[in-house]
Amino acid sequence: MPKKLDSSRFLHSIDRYAKKRRLRDIEIIRKNERERLERKEKELLRSNSELMMSELASVKARVSLEIYRARAQAMQKVCKRRIEIRDEVFELCKKKIDKFTQSEGYVSRLVRSIENVSNLADGSVCVFLREDDLSHIDELKTKFPAHNFSVSKKIKCGGLLFKIGNKVLDDTFDSSLKEQKKWFFENCYCKLL
Repeated sequence: MPKKLDSSRFLHSIDRYAKKRRLRDIEIIRKNERERLERKEKELLRSNSELMMSELASVKARVSLEIYRARAQAMQKVCKRRIEIRDEVFELCKKKIDKFTQSEGYVSRLVRSIENVSNLADGSVCVFLREDDLSHIDELKTKFPAHNFSVSKKIKCGGLLFKIGNKVLDDTFDSSLKEQKKWFFENCYCKLL
């Protein structure tokens, strides 16, 4: 019987060792699984974080672009309205100039303009007027017989152009309106950048 006892102890020892070994292996497997799960969780969190950051950057870029476009459209609308206002104002000015050129005050202005230029010139002056002002040419010729009068198609609104030798003096409403429009553009921010 001693042999049986020894073998039974031996089997019992082996069985106990196997159970301990199995528990230790199970613990190692569980530990490895926990570590692997923790690594996967960290990877997922990192990739989710990167994905969220990427998505956030994309949304920011999209929103910035939309804001830029909205501002640009608003600026265009404002500028377009300014141009419309400018055009309305200058159209109104042209109408007032047209009304003025039909009055007696206009003839007086033409006479004053010729007198001012005559004071600067030593000799004959070539005076250019618009075609619509031909009705005043006889009156102007009688007051200024030394000057030559001609029609200029460049003058649309009224006023006079003078040629004294090689110099040309511009006293037309056309040039005044043109300068006023230029000033308006420079000082009223109507240029699109």
